[in-house]
Amino acid sequence: DLIERLYRPFFWDRQAEHGPDDAPYSPHPVFAYDGEQLSVRYYDDYIHKGYVLAGEELDAQGEDALEALQHIVNDPAHSIEFRIDRGQLQFINNRQFAHARTKFSDDPGASMPRHLIRCWYRNEGLPGLEGQPA
Repeated sequence: DLIERLYRPFFWDRQAEHGPDDAPYSPHPVFAYDGEQLSVRYYDDYIHKGYVLAGEELDAQGEDALEALQHIVNDPAHSIEFRIDRGQLQFINNRQFAHARTKFSDDPGASMPRHLIRCWYRNEGLPGLEGQPA
């Protein structure tokens, strides 16, 4: 079953956030449930790059599961779009909400380009799912 495959580990590209002696990829599931809370970690590009870094091929069931999930998250019926105006702040729990940004182009007449600051916060433990390293 495709949903079950998403609960098993995939190789993820660690985006150079690893020590010099550590692998540049790490295994993590897309979905994890600890008995109380469902956590989601999904970025298709990081998974496919993780398999390249691991020198492995993504299994057919994994590919089908990711394709089905991509179809669901790209369906306009499952999304909202809004604008963040100057001075506004947005907090998103990356483990509970899928989110993305549309392409941004600075206004050619603007005196200053856009300035966006991203910060990652966590309440406790390591940044990965289930307290594991990212």
